[in-house]
Amino acid sequence: MNTLEMAIEPLSVTQSIQKNGYALIPWPKHELESLAQRVMMGWNKFLAEPLESKIKWSIPSKHAEGTDNGYMSRNHEKKLDGKKHDDKEFFHYRRHLSSLLEEQNLVTGDHRQFLLDCDRLFIACRNKALEVAGHLSELVPNMDFCSMMQHPFAECRHVMRLLSYTAQPVKGKKLAEGHEDRCAFKLHVWENKPGLFITTPDKGVVEYTATPGMIATFPGAKMALITEGLLSARYHGVVGREESAGERRQSIVFFSHVEREDIKLFVLHFAPGRSLTRPAF
Repeated sequence: MNTLEMAIEPLSVTQSIQKNGYALIPWPKHELESLAQRVMMGWNKFLAEPLESKIKWSIPSKHAEGTDNGYMSRNHEKKLDGKKHDDKEFFHYRRHLSSLLEEQNLVTGDHRQFLLDCDRLFIACRNKALEVAGHLSELVPNMDFCSMMQHPFAECRHVMRLLSYTAQPVKGKKLAEGHEDRCAFKLHVWENKPGLFITTPDKGVVEYTATPGMIATFPGAKMALITEGLLSARYHGVVGREESAGERRQSIVFFSHVEREDIKLFVLHFAPGRSLTRPAF
C-alpha cells in the first residue's frame, strides 16, 4: 500500500475535504479526553460481562427500519456477499437506546452511568457534526446540510459507535476491511492506537494518526449520492501498525445522516468498485 503523509498545510475544512477527502476538526483536548475516557471506562466494564448478559443489549430499533441499537459482536463468519466480517465487538448508541433498555428492565446502576456518559458524548458529537455540516454546505450550492441533519428521520439514524477489535493488532494485518460508510459523513472521534487509513481523491492512501485536540471527518456514501458525486465517499479501513500484545484496538466514531423530503436514498451495495444507486427525485 503506497501511503502519503497526513496533510499538515493550513487548509480550511472545505479546502481540506476538496483536496484530501478528509479534514481535521478542532475539539479541545481536555474536553474530548474527559468525555471519551468516561465512556470507554463504562464500555470496558460492559465488555467484561458474560456474553449472555451482553447480548440482551442487542435491541432492534422501533424508530427507523434498518437501524440497530446496543451491543453487537462480529467474528469471521461470512456475509451474504461471501466476504467476511471484521472480528470485533461494538456498541451502537442512539438517543432512544436508554428508554428501550429501561422498558426491558436491563439497566442497573453501573449501566445508568455508562448510558449517561454515552449520552453526553453523543450530544457533543452531534453538535460537532452540525459544525461539519455547515462547512459542507459551503461546498454544495443550495444544500443546507445542517437542516437536513435535523430532519426527524435523520435524527433517529445518527449513531455513535464504540469499537473493540477482538484480534490483537499485528503490523500490516487488516483489522477492518476497506469500505465506504453508508452515512452522510463520519467523525473519527477517538482511538487508543493508530491504524485507520483513508484514501484521497487522487487515489493515494493516508495513514491517519490522531492529533491531540483534533478529530477527523470524511464523507460517506449518502453524501456522494445526495451531491451526485461532488463530495465522494472515502474508502477506508484499519490496519495494524504495531505489535501490541494484550491490548485491543478501540475507537469511537460518529455516523451522521442527512435527509430531504424530495429525495429518497437507497444504497444497495458497498463492495469496492461497485456502482452507487443515484437519488430518486
